[in-house]
Amino acid sequence: NDISVSLPTIQSKISKFNTKNYKTDSLQINSLLLNKQTQIISVGTFTNKTKALAYYELIILEKMIQDTLPKSTHSLFAISQDNYAILLKEKNINEYLQYFNEIYLLN
Repeated sequence: NDISVSLPTIQSKISKFNTKNYKTDSLQINSLLLNKQTQIISVGTFTNKTKALAYYELIILEKMIQDTLPKSTHSLFAISQDNYAILLKEKNINEYLQYFNEIYLLN
């Protein structure tokens, strides 16, 4: 989410990752500026939570992508369409990350 990260570079690497691992899923990559300090790159849409979490688990291990992102300035997570709408409205990414870690990663 650091605005110093090159969007075209990371989007290209995500696209390559998707082509390699999810060729038949027609995933879309979108980006937007959440606030002055935070960019969001979203990938979707997934048909269910299980597929979204499987994608999350695979992409966090992808060295090509992780090496592009500064270690302390990015967060990866899965989010439902309803929660994404709330995130965009409230613009509190840390609150959602806490929720994601408690609900999805600790269970």
